[in-house]
Amino acid sequence: MAHYIGDKIYWRRDNAFNKDFLQRVDEIAKQKKIVDLKIHGKEGMSTVRDSKGCFINDKYLIDNITPAINQANEECMWHFKLKKFEDFQYTTYGVGHHYGWHQDTHTHAYRDQTVRKVSFTLCLNDEYTGGELEICEPHPDPKKTKFHKFDKITPGTIIIFYSGLWHRVLPVKTGFRKSLVGWTLGTRFQ
Repeated sequence: MAHYIGDKIYWRRDNAFNKDFLQRVDEIAKQKKIVDLKIHGKEGMSTVRDSKGCFINDKYLIDNITPAINQANEECMWHFKLKKFEDFQYTTYGVGHHYGWHQDTHTHAYRDQTVRKVSFTLCLNDEYTGGELEICEPHPDPKKTKFHKFDKITPGTIIIFYSGLWHRVLPVKTGFRKSLVGWTLGTRFQ
């Protein structure tokens, strides 16, 4: 069963993908070059993001993830006009690695006039502590701002949310966190 809250800012499906699918993601990623995925702050240190990964464009993955995206878009009543995926990002976080508060949207559309509308995180393993995904539900009254922390996520769980929401990955305390993240693109909001 899908889980969503209040104004339906996110959609979560536990165990949405089986072990075979998760192994397939790992196998595809092993064929790619894993690189540092860092965003540097003004001081030159990785204050925003510290992780490793690669980008994946794979029809099998797209075909299997698309139904979850479409279901979330419908059940959460977003009704975004979605066209395609940006390449997926296979991401790994070691001890101390993190991704600070950020939004997945950009200030400008891509050349084809598409923008990021829906983001997802698919949990690939659970052999780590820390590394929780946290989504901020802002409110003009700071006392009413909510933070949704996703801890103890089982492998195969997918969390889907509007790309403009502030979110982060807290530092990994022990082990090694693996996820597949992606962004669904559509025409500019009108």
